[in-house]
Amino acid sequence: MFLMVVTTATVVKAQSEHKMTVDELFQLVENNSKTLQQEKLSVDFSKKGVEAARTARLPELTASASVSLNGDVVMMDRDFTNAQGFASPRWGNSLAVEAQQVVYAGGAVDAGIAMARLQHEQAQVSEQQQREQQRFLALGLCLPTAPDAVARAARALHAEAHTLLEQDRA
Repeated sequence: MFLMVVTTATVVKAQSEHKMTVDELFQLVENNSKTLQQEKLSVDFSKKGVEAARTARLPELTASASVSLNGDVVMMDRDFTNAQGFASPRWGNSLAVEAQQVVYAGGAVDAGIAMARLQHEQAQVSEQQQREQQRFLALGLCLPTAPDAVARAARALHAEAHTLLEQDRA
C-alpha cells in the first residue's frame, strides 16, 4: 500500500502541464497515429487500383526478338563411331510484335473501373472516420471534465432540444 502511494505521488509530481491549441493537438494526432498512417496507405493503394483498372482500356503491345547460331554439324553412328562433320554455321533470328485491344468485354472494363472508384471512395471515408475518431479521443483525454461543466453542457443541450420541439409544435 505504501509503495503504491509513493509511486502515485512520484508519477503525479513527474507530470508537467503543456498547453497547446486544439489545432496543435489535432496535428499531433495526425502525425503520430499508426491507424491514420495505415488508412492513408489504404487510400494510396486504392488510388493505384483505380489507375490499374483504367489501363484495361489501353491496347497491349508485346514485342520479342531472338538471335541464334547453329554451329558445326557432327553426325555419328549409335555407338559413337564413324563420326563425320562439316562446317555449316547457320544464323537465325526472329522478331515478333503483337498488339491486342479489347473491342467488347460486355461492360466488364467499365464495371471494374467503377468498382475500383467505389473502393477508393470507401477508403477515403474510412480514413476520414478514423481521423475524426482519433481527434475526438485525443480531445476527450486532454480537455478537463469537471462535473459541473458536463452538467451545464447537458442542461444547455436539453434546453436547446426543448426549444426546437416547441418550435416544431407551433
